[in-house]
Amino acid sequence: MGATKGSILELGMTPILTSGLVLQFLASAGRLDVIMISKGDRELFQSLQKVMAMVIAFVYGALCVLSGMYGPVSELGIPVCILIVVQMVAA
Repeated sequence: MGATKGSILELGMTPILTSGLVLQFLASAGRLDVIMISKGDRELFQSLQKVMAMVIAFVYGALCVLSGMYGPVSELGIPVCILIVVQMVAA
């Protein structure tokens, strides 16, 4: 299936959902000064959500590779590890 270990869609919707939940929590707690009625604020909020999802995907991918999920980093080599992380973020 698409979400199995080693597939291009391994992360699935997790980074997008996580970033949305965190930003909604921050907005409702008053930590983000955003007015959802304003079109500009709404667009900025959605852009921030996408950037945060990319950051979360990168961190999660790096942690998966560094934890040895795909094999020892010393055996894989740095270029292969970078390629795996980039593939996970791009998906």
